[in-house]
Amino acid sequence: MDFLFIVGIAQAFFFALLLGRKKDKSVADKILLVWLIFIGLHLLGFYWDYSGFSSQHPHLLGFSWFMPIAEGPFLWIYAAALLSGAKRFNPWWLIHFVPFVLLNVSIYDFYLSPPEEKAQFAATLWENPPWQAVLGNFLTLYSGPVYVLFLLVRLKRFRNGLRDFFSSTERINLLWLQRLTWGLGGIWAVVLGTYAYCRIADTRLPDNNNYYIFIAVSLFVLFLGYHGLKYENILVKYASPDVASDEAATAERYKKSGLKPTDEKVLLDQIKSLLVEQELYLEQNLTLDDLAKKLDNPRHYISQAIGSEEGLTFYSLVNQLRVEAAKEKLVSDEFAHFSLLGIGLDSGFNSKASFNRVFKEYAGISPSEHRERHQKIHQQ
Repeated sequence: MDFLFIVGIAQAFFFALLLGRKKDKSVADKILLVWLIFIGLHLLGFYWDYSGFSSQHPHLLGFSWFMPIAEGPFLWIYAAALLSGAKRFNPWWLIHFVPFVLLNVSIYDFYLSPPEEKAQFAATLWENPPWQAVLGNFLTLYSGPVYVLFLLVRLKRFRNGLRDFFSSTERINLLWLQRLTWGLGGIWAVVLGTYAYCRIADTRLPDNNNYYIFIAVSLFVLFLGYHGLKYENILVKYASPDVASDEAATAERYKKSGLKPTDEKVLLDQIKSLLVEQELYLEQNLTLDDLAKKLDNPRHYISQAIGSEEGLTFYSLVNQLRVEAAKEKLVSDEFAHFSLLGIGLDSGFNSKASFNRVFKEYAGISPSEHRERHQKIHQQ
């Protein structure tokens, strides 16, 4: 299994290098870059202990002992940055790393000890473990699963909000995070499983269970890299197509369609007329199939007309109409007594989160900022 550990270490640093070369890195990309380096160092620290290299060089002992505690926080802040589309790093995210930092600070005297003393202490560590080891072991066992469970709940809520905003980028991010979360959850399943087995069987697995745990970590790195490369915008940057190539791709996409180009504009006018006149866009659960039935046209004809003539998806068009309606209501005296949530719901959105996210995507500012700007103009 030494080969698997070495491959895991090399892959972690390779994926970090690949991400480091990505152009126009987002805040989430930068967090993932640091996390990949951290995972690589974590694996390297284990391999040094496992192979006996640390025993030959005792000054290396201890640097990776508390690293598992930081894996959950890295997952959480990466997800927070990716789902929110954060433009800046939020310093409050660092609070998640407080236990990891405090435990490392609390054993600073061990880190500064001579190599011989470090080796002697490490050899008798589990005979009479200090409070740092007990707390560190507890957090290693349970902090990761807690972060995984909380993130799964957050992703479920985010997925529900996607009914109002079907951005391809958000779809990719959601699927990527779901798989990343389940992958990390698999590691903690091994952690808890080996711990439970040892307690029940009153035994100890090779290298204090770490052997099996780090096999899981190495496999996780390979899993992470496979999906990171599969969704190219994660580890590498999509090339930005120019308008001409984009038009060519659209034309190729609908090349075999039965809907003639001359009929696309006619159908688009019918779509817009139906959406606006009957205010269908205000229906929170409106789908492409619903509109296709009302127009008595195949759903792919609806998508083609909107895509070819407007360069949009069905949901993008619907969201544009919803945002325009919300803009008017936010500055209307008739809706002055409405809360932001009330206006969002009345404009077709199904939650405050989706209303804020979609409004900012199309208007460039939040609903509250839009209302405040209007009020300031009228107060002058």
